[in-house]
Amino acid sequence: MDKLYRFVNRMVEWENVREAGEVLIFSECRCSEEMISRMVENMNESDRKELFGDLLQLEIECPSSGRKYPVTRKDVKIH
Repeated sequence: MDKLYRFVNRMVEWENVREAGEVLIFSECRCSEEMISRMVENMNESDRKELFGDLLQLEIECPSSGRKYPVTRKDVKIH
């Protein structure tokens, strides 16, 4: 993978690339609202409070799928 990365970077530097078009990539991610809420709920309380700050709701984006999930203080029992 490292060789491919270096090759592509070299081609970009030499301006020897062109757009090939759009490609649909499917990622079979198992993320869900419930899983994301549980992940936040399992954080220690001080980290959850720091994460939310003064907000009542966050939007958390899954790094694998790019899906965004709303998480509220009520969902993760922060008072």
